[in-house]
Amino acid sequence: MSAQEAVTDGSFGKRAVQNALRYLIDVARSDNGQARRVANFLLAWWNGADCGHFPIADLLASM
Repeated sequence: MSAQEAVTDGSFGKRAVQNALRYLIDVARSDNGQARRVANFLLAWWNGADCGHFPIADLLASM
């Protein structure tokens, strides 16, 4: 795999990141128990200074 292919298609490549983000947005829009946590994570990731930072302990609350 070339460096360009790794950036586009690798495990952390652009395509993988885009697919993961699409999945997280779909979950945030859904009507399940994880929607609020995922939405809060996305807001904090996007703009933590204005939307508050994501409390990582929220991920453990569902386990």
